[in-house]
Amino acid sequence: MSDKLIAFETVFQKQKSKLIESGALTLEQIDETIDLFLKNKSDIRLHYHKIICKKDKCRRSITVLYTDQSYKILLSEQSGMVIFVFIGHHNRYDRINKNC
Repeated sequence: MSDKLIAFETVFQKQKSKLIESGALTLEQIDETIDLFLKNKSDIRLHYHKIICKKDKCRRSITVLYTDQSYKILLSEQSGMVIFVFIGHHNRYDRINKNC
């Protein structure tokens, strides 16, 4: 497991709950994705990459496992800390990053 501090923004937590309630994602998919990221962020299944963002130079993206790349997690990876910012469908993810 990672020795980094881990935080979840309130928006991330609310979106996560909504996606689980609607049946779009399962808690297991989300937890497994986060666990894999913390253990091995370079795992090819995560499609881990940097997002060019003027507001957050530490912004990164991963794909939620077992979703055909339709759902993404945005995070801010700073030295010693990971903040999970957003989880949602790729279309909304694109809109958020467009104005970054």
